[in-house]
Amino acid sequence: MHEALLMAPFALGLTDLGTVTIEPVPIDGIAPTPGNLANGRYPFTMTLGFVWREHVLPDSARTFPEFARSNEGARILRSHGYLPLR
Repeated sequence: MHEALLMAPFALGLTDLGTVTIEPVPIDGIAPTPGNLANGRYPFTMTLGFVWREHVLPDSARTFPEFARSNEGARILRSHGYLPLR
């Protein structure tokens, strides 16, 4: 999507802070920082989640969502511009 936006004049698209490679645009003077997202000051947010079929996902794969909710997972999420899972 980023490449398509760069090639299209006057393009407008959506992305998330974890994939942004350019400076994100403030809305009404509020920058989309993790702090402003967490406290609700920045108005545009998106919740990402894990979805799987209960009886199909192997036990070994279930460890990933558990890791993402751990302290180490939260640290990694923050380091890439995401808010940790609740």
